[in-house]
Amino acid sequence: MIRLSSLRPVLLAGLLSATSLTAADPVAEAVAAFKARDYAKVAQLIAAPAAAGDPAALFLKGQMTETGRGMEHSHTQAAGFYRQAMEKGHAGAMGAWGRYQLAALGGVPRDEAKGLFHIRKAAESGSAQAMVLMGDLALAGAGQEPDARTAAFWYQRAAAEKEANGLLGLARLYDTGAGGLIRDVSRATALVLDAAKQGEPLAMNEMGLRYQAGRGVAQDNVAAVGWFALAAQHDLAAALVNLGTCYESGNGCLKDLDRAGASYAAAAKQGHPAGQFLLGSLFERGEGIKANPVFAYVNYVRAAAGGYKDAEARRDAVKANLDAGQLAEAEKLLTPAAAGK
Repeated sequence: MIRLSSLRPVLLAGLLSATSLTAADPVAEAVAAFKARDYAKVAQLIAAPAAAGDPAALFLKGQMTETGRGMEHSHTQAAGFYRQAMEKGHAGAMGAWGRYQLAALGGVPRDEAKGLFHIRKAAESGSAQAMVLMGDLALAGAGQEPDARTAAFWYQRAAAEKEANGLLGLARLYDTGAGGLIRDVSRATALVLDAAKQGEPLAMNEMGLRYQAGRGVAQDNVAAVGWFALAAQHDLAAALVNLGTCYESGNGCLKDLDRAGASYAAAAKQGHPAGQFLLGSLFERGEGIKANPVFAYVNYVRAAAGGYKDAEARRDAVKANLDAGQLAEAEKLLTPAAAGK
């Protein structure tokens, strides 16, 4: 079975197909607003065209409802919008419908064969985002052994269209010299930078990591913090964690445990195991935040459930020092109802 987690980065990338609409067209304006992440404006602009059956507007509405950006999150509604747009010939919608068939989302029956067919057809029809999905699926080994050469082919096609996730996918291959490419870390970093300049949070975070490690660029912790901060503005959990660690250590910025705690808390709220663990650590130590063994334990429990290394050991160590009342309080905080608050 296909590992659908390999498709996750693409789900949040916009998946906008090319459009020949003029700048005066409200749907063209909506596409530009979506890329600028002005989702309230998108919702306003596409309301009438989507109601009239415009395929690009329907596709955008699918994106909005799938991600919960500017509209209420609903895979069921998103699936309906994608299908309507696909039936009107929208390539991007066809690729999105294929994803839903692979993942059995929104009430769409799981059908890997048809899902792969629709994604490939969308890619061959010019959808750069479907090209990225084809690359991801090749690396994941969709129905066969992982194939880095095929992934490179599709990422190169998407990168030629300046699609951010295509640039990132190609960068990963240049980093390692996979897929028949000659290893070139500097070129990989240049591709990541191109994606970051488009406002892609994953690429911004990656640029921070590259500056931090001096990979493809001169090592610069201050620049790393700047990139992490830009990505964190888009609520990217990994960037919030990376920014928090910089504030906690004073690496590339002034040490600020209050800001570190706020960053970890924002990541933890999204269910990020590292954010949960690091927030738990601050609560345990009482640094930059009032010590609270119950909150420390709760965050360690959540981090351990997410598979974070060392979380189980810290969870058990803190639990050993909790009294019955504190354990009862922790159990209440760990109930599904409380977790959703």
